Amino acid sequence: MLINMHTYKSLKLFLIIPAVIIISIAAGISVKAAFTLNISTSVANSDTQINLNWTSVADSVYYKVARDNTVIKIINVDTERNFLSYSDTDLMPETTYNYTVTAVNSDGEVIQTASKSATTTQMKAPSIVSYYVDLNKKSVTLNWINNSKAVRETSVIKVNDGVIANLPDDGTSITFIDPSLEANKSVKYQLVSGDGKGHNSPHSSAITVTPVELPTITAALDNNQIKISWGPNADIEKFVLERSVYSENSWGPWTTIVSNIKKNSTYAIDSSAGDGTYRYRLSINTETFRGYSNISNPVTRILSPKNLQCVPVNARRIDLSWTNPQGWDYKLKVERRKASSKNYTVLSVLDSNISSYSDTDNIELNTGYYYRITAFNEKGISASSSEYYIYTGPPAAAHSLSADIVSSSKVILYWNDNSDNELGFIIERKSGSEGFTKIAEVPANVTTYTDGTLSADKTYTYRVIPYNPYGNAKSYTKELTLSTSLLKDSPASLTATAISTNEIELTWTYTELGNYATAIERKSGSNGSWEIIALLPVGFTSYNDIALTDNNQYYYRVKAVLKEDVYSKPYPNNDTGVAAHTKLKAPQNLKASWSSADTIRLTWLDKSYGAEYFVIERKIGDGSFVVIDTISADEGNTWYDNLLKPGSSYTYRLKSIKGDHSSDYSDEVTVEGYAIPAPSNLKAVILSESKIMLTWEDNSDNETNFIIEQKTGSSTAWKQIGSVKSNITSFTVDKLKPDVKYIFRVKSYNSTHFLSAESEECEVLIQNLAAPSGLSAKAISSSAITLEWRDNSSGEQGFIIERKTGKNEFKEIARTGPNIEKYTDNSVEAGKEYYYRVMAFSESLYTDYTNTSSAVTQAIKPFEDLNSVPWAKSPIEYLAARGIIKGKSANPNLFAPNDKITRAEFISLVVAGFKFEKTPVGTFEDVKPEHWFYKNVMIAKNMGIVSGIGNNFFYPYEPIKREDIAVILARVLKISGNPLPENDISILDKYSDRDDISDYALISMALLNGEKIINGKSSTILAPKDYATRAEAAVILYNILTNYNMSGT
Repeated sequence: MLINMHTYKSLKLFLIIPAVIIISIAAGISVKAAFTLNISTSVANSDTQINLNWTSVADSVYYKVARDNTVIKIINVDTERNFLSYSDTDLMPETTYNYTVTAVNSDGEVIQTASKSATTTQMKAPSIVSYYVDLNKKSVTLNWINNSKAVRETSVIKVNDGVIANLPDDGTSITFIDPSLEANKSVKYQLVSGDGKGHNSPHSSAITVTPVELPTITAALDNNQIKISWGPNADIEKFVLERSVYSENSWGPWTTIVSNIKKNSTYAIDSSAGDGTYRYRLSINTETFRGYSNISNPVTRILSPKNLQCVPVNARRIDLSWTNPQGWDYKLKVERRKASSKNYTVLSVLDSNISSYSDTDNIELNTGYYYRITAFNEKGISASSSEYYIYTGPPAAAHSLSADIVSSSKVILYWNDNSDNELGFIIERKSGSEGFTKIAEVPANVTTYTDGTLSADKTYTYRVIPYNPYGNAKSYTKELTLSTSLLKDSPASLTATAISTNEIELTWTYTELGNYATAIERKSGSNGSWEIIALLPVGFTSYNDIALTDNNQYYYRVKAVLKEDVYSKPYPNNDTGVAAHTKLKAPQNLKASWSSADTIRLTWLDKSYGAEYFVIERKIGDGSFVVIDTISADEGNTWYDNLLKPGSSYTYRLKSIKGDHSSDYSDEVTVEGYAIPAPSNLKAVILSESKIMLTWEDNSDNETNFIIEQKTGSSTAWKQIGSVKSNITSFTVDKLKPDVKYIFRVKSYNSTHFLSAESEECEVLIQNLAAPSGLSAKAISSSAITLEWRDNSSGEQGFIIERKTGKNEFKEIARTGPNIEKYTDNSVEAGKEYYYRVMAFSESLYTDYTNTSSAVTQAIKPFEDLNSVPWAKSPIEYLAARGIIKGKSANPNLFAPNDKITRAEFISLVVAGFKFEKTPVGTFEDVKPEHWFYKNVMIAKNMGIVSGIGNNFFYPYEPIKREDIAVILARVLKISGNPLPENDISILDKYSDRDDISDYALISMALLNGEKIINGKSSTILAPKDYATRAEAAVILYNILTNYNMSGT
């Protein structure tokens, strides 16, 4: 049989292949599988740990691991979970180790052996995390993280100066003295870790310490207030002012009196200082600095006497009484002057333990006198009481006489004392047609009298008159007529409940079902005087007392109204009444923030809340609030919550407590969990046929490093392929294969909190993706540049165009689709040079850039008539360069800036400036397609910017008012998704013509004026009804387009 040559070669190949397979199988039976040992340093602890793994050996019952010929581990196949790997730890850095792994069978015979060597890396440098400086001692405390397990000592290096301190253990904090520290001069420190055996890490990153300046202070009296002064200090707001009081032959403790010193201030006033001797200092205690200024000179202050009272005893004698301030190191002057004179005369000098005096020194009748008591010391420091005026003539009449009917035989009279010089009051009564007779006298300042001699079948009339040694008042109170037959039961109950810091709710009941009008009495404090604060008509049994003082005790009683100025006895019928205490003020402006890895710092407004202590409550996540601490109000306005979990969110609230009284809760404040943000915008740039560079954006400020991971399209397991230090945002990957899909991601990692966050994935498939080339740029007008390039690839998804001016950085301005080789940039300015570059991309894969090409836009000839509006020249030229605004005559170089701008012209400016593009639909009666402004006006109408003025008219040729411009622009900003911040209409109160603004334009004018888009024509004139000029309209549009970046440029 004949076989052609092609058939023969095929048959020959077919016969050879089985033979080869048979030979290979036979060889496999007699040859042992290769025993492979893999060895590498640990990624996390490469200086102290070596990881070993090996392939499995048949019949092996254990593996023996030896280091430098010494067995360090025997691994039983039947009991060890990971019997094909071992991690050797606690090694020395920068040391080579020789490892041998032996596979042993059940008879103890060696089956196979594999050996390899590995070298540990240099120790990893520590990471400095914080510092603390004692400014007075010049001591520095550094805190750090040890990044090597081999650390047995740490040295502190002062940059450019050498070792300044050593720590002989593996601690992470050290305090040392640096005598060369100076205020406002920066020094840098670095750390070096050592293992105590001659191995050291590289230098850590340097931390810069710039000590703040300690102020020098003085103290002095200024108008009897103590003023503490210091020189200019750039960090003064970081200090607090402290005070110490001299008492019982020694200085007391330091207490904070001002904790919110304003930046750049040079003094503070101690408004809380009483009588005594004080000294002061400024203190700083932040997260990084602690220290004290010098102690000021002592300052002595005397407080004025209080509660001065003057009572005429007879025609030639006036008795004085007062309350003295605390202390003893002063004397008192009793001083008097006539109302007709400005000069005081000293009547007497008294010791500090005397608090009364009788003036008999030539007192004249029908004369006004002023008295005061002045405390003074031997240093010439003095303080006077408030003046007390008294007239040596008859007293002023009393008024508001009223009565409570207590029983059928008893009433209680009340009146108001309107004089300051009465000796007492005379009470007179009459019954029926009888004349008035005196029934009693009461002393000065007593304003009540009880008459228990009445009969229910009679009617009585009362009146009251004050008197003194100079005679009776000119008139009585109004007469009050009553009969005890009017007697009715008083209310049966009363409750008073504090609603807020300034409101108390009262409710009461009556025993009977009859209808009663009700009078409400109130006094403030236990020593206050009762006064009627409200008269309520029949049917009311509740009342809210408002406008009260926070943290104050009030007392209430209620009475039935029997007739005008005549009441039942009060409920409760005692001087105590029913008490209610307005709530304390809650701590204000509560703030919370992380101050360290596991600590949150709370602060609140430092002011007097009247509290003895604060209760701090916390909830974790969506849990319930629980009390976690109480702190004394004297401990300041800062509190730290420690030992927290960084990944959790915490919410806090506070309330003020004094005795049994409390405030409402403060506003709640939440601190989100301490997380590390993930990197973003992960990209791959092709460097060669097998190499790419990954880049990403660093969104965190607390990472210690970035970890790069990779997997292929067919794998589900991520593999770490590298790591870079913090703030590095690129990594090169080599030895990639073509036509294999690789997937990458990058993790930001914080080793302190063991937190990580991964970026989005980036897929890479190296295909024919070549960079574009031959870029050229050509200016085609004052506001447009055309770019052209050559497309050198077939698999791109599109092209990215980047632009820069001058020395600025390139920024992306546009993206095109695939196979595009031309782009026009319409967002350029006239007479300016621009630089461009282009690259191709596909998904997250990017090529190199083209060459850089530049072009200069054409300059615009400026308008010739802008000299009259220098304030508008730049805005007009800015808008003209962008084609938004044009001249207004046959000569294009004339702008006519002072002409009134019409409604059509302004709408056209807005549409052009905001680049609104729509197909116009519809018409106004006076806006038709043949008009030059038709498209712009109808676009504005279709978008809801304008609606016309009645009967579908727009009046395009009419000038536009400034207030109408405000309304249109407010709508434009809202419709374009850029609403302005809210501004209260009170911002317009500074303009005298504020009321000229139409109601429909009021809010819009406030919005645009508040953002300085429409300003007044002067500081007091807004001119809302004025017609806007072309120059004014240009400036207003310019303010929006530039300040709010809405022009697309």
